[in-house]
Amino acid sequence: MVTDARWAAKITALLHDPPDKPFAIAGHKERARALLRIALGREPTAGEWECAKRADQIASAADRVNFPQGSEAYWHRERAVLTHPLAGRALDLRSLADITTEKVFPKVEEAVRQLVDGTFDLRQRYLRLWRLLPEALGKACPDIGSLWAMLPADTRQPDHPLHQHVSITAAIADALPNPALLVFSLRPVQEFISAARRTQDLWMGSWLISYLVWAAIKSIAQAYGPDVLIYPALREQPLCDLWLVDEGVIPEGQRPSVDHLTLATLPNKFVALLPAPEASKAAEAAEAVLREKWVALVEAVRQGLEKTALRPDNRWPIAMWERQAKAQWEVYWAVLPWPGANVSKPEDQAKAVRDLFEDLCNPDHGWQFGRVYELCERSGAYAPNWGTTYSLLYTLADRAFNARKGMRSFIQAEEKGEKCTLCGQRSAVHGEDTSRRGVRRFWGSLAQEVRQQSANVAGALAGEHAALKAPDGSGEGRER
Repeated sequence: MVTDARWAAKITALLHDPPDKPFAIAGHKERARALLRIALGREPTAGEWECAKRADQIASAADRVNFPQGSEAYWHRERAVLTHPLAGRALDLRSLADITTEKVFPKVEEAVRQLVDGTFDLRQRYLRLWRLLPEALGKACPDIGSLWAMLPADTRQPDHPLHQHVSITAAIADALPNPALLVFSLRPVQEFISAARRTQDLWMGSWLISYLVWAAIKSIAQAYGPDVLIYPALREQPLCDLWLVDEGVIPEGQRPSVDHLTLATLPNKFVALLPAPEASKAAEAAEAVLREKWVALVEAVRQGLEKTALRPDNRWPIAMWERQAKAQWEVYWAVLPWPGANVSKPEDQAKAVRDLFEDLCNPDHGWQFGRVYELCERSGAYAPNWGTTYSLLYTLADRAFNARKGMRSFIQAEEKGEKCTLCGQRSAVHGEDTSRRGVRRFWGSLAQEVRQQSANVAGALAGEHAALKAPDGSGEGRER
């Protein structure tokens, strides 16, 4: 259920670490509270702060090594660089060593104030902060610029940005006290894409899969926020940005270009972190939206061809269209509630996950995770918690998903007559004459009409090739 309490808790978690924390850990909690007074319009409640604290501990344990107490790393004590395992160069960060919170924090406050100004809706404020804060900080503090999006959450292990950490923290805070992982997938992929005969068809097949998966993702992002998508990450995804334009989060002038929108940027599988009591209903709703979007696309194509290229005396059976469209996609998903929700101590919750994994997966004696876990118990600054066992949680969720996918959802379909020359499995759509010669004559006539009226057909099926004209009337539907 979407409530102001949900979005207030997410804002508190998102700003529990101020963006300038990498420059000075001392005093960061006070700076966070100052930002929250701006973002919430009030002081965060004790419950909101406690929820953010607990979520931060889980996210930290999942993100990084549980270092021993007292371990440190500072920008100014050695040469700091920004690089990537696949990069051929490193960016020297010595210029950041002179930056202090006294210089930048007033600008951070102003950036947050500008983002939340003009709306009292906490959901809107959250979406603006989640998507636009790094860019707003870059404009407010040009000396740091785009590096705001890459400043590390922990200078001792600078392999993940602070913005990523606080985004995950917000997702966990929303899912507490009973989180669950949702693994969701659409198939068949290879069979659908391999039916292409031209490069254009190959491109569009990949894009259609990406677009349909986005329809499912969007239904979850609208209700719970885009941060709950663990994989794929949605920040700066073109289709996500298009949605945020329509939500009034991103300015109209920054609407993604058609070139970006026609890229197949999303996989056929996603993983989300949701409250366990709501996860199954969220998955069912996502599946329903995906299937509705597909039917709308199919109908747009059929109606476009009927209006522009199909002669009245040579109609095809609509029932065949509907039957084949309905049977095209298989959707599989599984929900794994995190074990240990009924116990209060973080270490007991972690133990519940480990015990379940050992019971179900029977790892080898001396397995690597077990050694790391025991080291954290002995030497880590904090006791293990759910985050420590995230790799086990994901493995369990993925195995549950694969088990569900192994129980194929099979619909017996009788495909009579001439087969489609693309897939070789379904009956070819035909006119009144169902003989081989009649079917070929039908498609030859249709192809000729399409070529002769290509401008009209292109108009009927354009706008991201029917998808971004959005036959369902949604925001994506306006012709670009």
